[in-house]
Amino acid sequence: MNSIPVPSWKEAESKISVEINGVYVQLKNAPDQFQRFVRPAVFSTDNEIWELQYHGSATMVRYGGRDMAITTAHQTGDGHAAPRAEKFVIVVKDEERRLTVPPRSVRNVMVDAGENTIAEDILFYEYDKQGGRKVADHLELTKVLWSDAIGLKVVYSFLIGFPSESVIIELDPSDETAIGEYKLRWIRQDLEPAERQPLDPGNRNIFIKHHQSSRRSVKPDGLSGSPVFSVVQDSGNDCHLRFDGIVTHAKGDRFAVYPSQMIREALDTIQDDGSVER
Repeated sequence: MNSIPVPSWKEAESKISVEINGVYVQLKNAPDQFQRFVRPAVFSTDNEIWELQYHGSATMVRYGGRDMAITTAHQTGDGHAAPRAEKFVIVVKDEERRLTVPPRSVRNVMVDAGENTIAEDILFYEYDKQGGRKVADHLELTKVLWSDAIGLKVVYSFLIGFPSESVIIELDPSDETAIGEYKLRWIRQDLEPAERQPLDPGNRNIFIKHHQSSRRSVKPDGLSGSPVFSVVQDSGNDCHLRFDGIVTHAKGDRFAVYPSQMIREALDTIQDDGSVER
């Protein structure tokens, strides 16, 4: 008797739907949906010519009614080699104008990681609702699984982010001190989980570029803060979205991902600190 062939992840991609913020989307179209929740991490410079500075990627989420952006802490610094965290902004549309909105708070939350309590490389930026202005979409985290959801078959894993090599800056030909065009292009990389190695950072899950992927490898600079997602299948063959975490370190096609279950603990701590403004 001939055995039934097991479909590859490429074949599964064309047949599976996954829920994104309450709407079911075919997996083959899902990455175009997920990129709505990822933005270049942009910081104000207070400079009239170079008003904004790009430094990595940011993941836009909603949790408990709060609108937040998540980056890694090492994307920020003392304002020289890296921008200060409090200079993080989101860009919103107000009629024909584009405005930059700073966060109302920046948080780095201590998380109990088993034997030790550690200050993790994750920052949470919370900002006020922007009324009728068009802002970034946010991934509703109450509608996803987290990295501690085990016993599931992984169908497909990927990250979305803004590597530094994707930045295109063109100067104004009439004024070489002014920017004529500034574009930031996102990329998707197909991933699969991998075993830890001795030099991998602690408290991280490891992903590598999928062995079947035909996507071009890129220098990972700028991918800090990028989210990693997996489409997983339960015993009833139903598919779900799992938020696996945030990229904190990368080397070549190897990515260290801070688990989302610990991000959830930090978000719960923020929720317990006070009521949400609506």
